[in-house]
Amino acid sequence: MKPSRVLVAIALVLACGSKDDKAELALTHSAESIADGVASAVKAAGRTLAPFHCAELETGTEDDCDIELGSLGVRTATRRGHTIRFSGKRNDDTLVVGVIADARGADSETAAALGRFHAQLVRSGVELVVLLGGMGQGHDELLPHLELLTKDERWPVLVIPGDREEIPALRSAIAAIGGDSAKVLDGSLARFVVMFVVVLATLTGMGHPERLVSGSLGCVYDRNDADALSETLTSFEERRVWLSYSPPRSSSIGGSDVAIGGIHVGDATQTAAIAASGATLVLHAAIDEAAIGPAKGASRLKPGAPIVLGVGSADPLPITDERGNTIRSVATIAHIGPK
Repeated sequence: MKPSRVLVAIALVLACGSKDDKAELALTHSAESIADGVASAVKAAGRTLAPFHCAELETGTEDDCDIELGSLGVRTATRRGHTIRFSGKRNDDTLVVGVIADARGADSETAAALGRFHAQLVRSGVELVVLLGGMGQGHDELLPHLELLTKDERWPVLVIPGDREEIPALRSAIAAIGGDSAKVLDGSLARFVVMFVVVLATLTGMGHPERLVSGSLGCVYDRNDADALSETLTSFEERRVWLSYSPPRSSSIGGSDVAIGGIHVGDATQTAAIAASGATLVLHAAIDEAAIGPAKGASRLKPGAPIVLGVGSADPLPITDERGNTIRSVATIAHIGPK
């Protein structure tokens, strides 16, 4: 009900039985106060129930100097505003990134799958691990994943909220591991991570609140957030990588946003923003079919556009697609160079 209609309804009911102008005036003022209170309550309820808008790039928050976050192996991390930079000596210009998404819980089978991934990440010389969303909902689901992947401090872990992560729970789990440090990075706060020749930009949450498993405790973004991220990303000289739980909308039959049934479920909000950002690689989650292989998981939005790769699901529960293929839990290892 609109506030103006609330005001009219209450004023009519209270004023009809009185012939005293002063009484009518007093009652009308009372009605206005009640209506204002109802309107305020409705607005407050809306704010309470709305998901966190954690993808917004706040302006005027840049620090005047670099803040030391500590060292992790040969790498030292500093933070300035939304940007975290890692520095250190290395032998080549290729960054090896391990990406895991959609574990969807913390049972023993999931822990075993993540343990196998951890061993493979070590063997592959991974330097940064990205949890691209869908890893769990509450604190008790998220914390075991972070503990397992940060236990030997081989690499920083960048955690991006997707469809399941409750923001308060995610931040409490990160705080339990190391908080504002080089060990684990909150992707809803650290929006740009620079490592050697690569910068990774994070678009956090979902573009459609109704798709959040985490409901009002989850994270959303809108077109303005995607455009702001894109504009800021253009200021970096490093090779640009776009990270998002949701895929961008594609138009090709083999697009990485094609779900079972041939339906494109990607977000059109991202498509133009990515094109304007100068990103050369897009990594996303959300589509289990992307785990089948490169023919299904990698595409381009259009000729000359960045490579778009669906990283697949870490969920140990096998999924069968419409062609009878069994999709098992996977992690993706990306080798990103300067060219």
